[in-house]
Amino acid sequence: MSTQTLYLIFFGGLFPLMFLGYILGRQKAIAMRSQGIKMHSQPDQYGWFSALYTGLPIIMIGVCGVFLYLFGFRAIPASLLVTASLGVGALSLALLVKSIKASTKARDLVEDLIKGMLIAASLVSVLTTFGILLSIIFEALQFFKMQSFFNFIFGLEWAPDTAFLEGAGRADAHAAEAKFGAVPIFAGTFYITVIAMFVAIPVGLLSAIFMSEYASSKVRAQVKPFLEILAGIPTVVYGFFCGTDGCAFCGESV
Repeated sequence: MSTQTLYLIFFGGLFPLMFLGYILGRQKAIAMRSQGIKMHSQPDQYGWFSALYTGLPIIMIGVCGVFLYLFGFRAIPASLLVTASLGVGALSLALLVKSIKASTKARDLVEDLIKGMLIAASLVSVLTTFGILLSIIFEALQFFKMQSFFNFIFGLEWAPDTAFLEGAGRADAHAAEAKFGAVPIFAGTFYITVIAMFVAIPVGLLSAIFMSEYASSKVRAQVKPFLEILAGIPTVVYGFFCGTDGCAFCGESV
């Protein structure tokens, strides 16, 4: 599916039909209310009911088309996909506007749809996290089929460069065997952690004592937002800044 097809579906069909659905649904609710009929919801809510439920099948068809394209089903013509989405959207619009009655719970239906969209969005993030976790587990199982778990935990050498070259098909026949001993990785991590704690604990603790006990309200009002901004930036960002641009004080690349 090309980008032009998606643009045509969304801008040529989705948004105009949703806008038309909002106008027609609202106007029908206003007309019914002007006749003295007691409505369940407000006219705007009937408009949003028509608009959202008109756009829902169009979005579903577009999403299905994207997934079919990603899984290799590219034989579906773009013109057929656009025609199907517009036809389903127009049919949904006509049926929804016709179904609007005084007893139609437009407010509840709109809230249910929005709630479902929020739940779906949260599920995407949760499933993505589980997908990353399962991917790591499966790759780890494949790794430990080729390497000993004992040698990985207690090995003293970490030299995986040869494995990367083998994966790229550029390994030399006389190249040294890849080593996957994790002790240097663990030791380096603890070493950096200890150094960071020796620096961060005194500076952070003394700064907190000063800000809470000795700083004036004027100084606290000026410094505290700055500290909160610095704390809100992930430490990996500082690391990437030093690693890519070099040290600002010594002018050398890390």
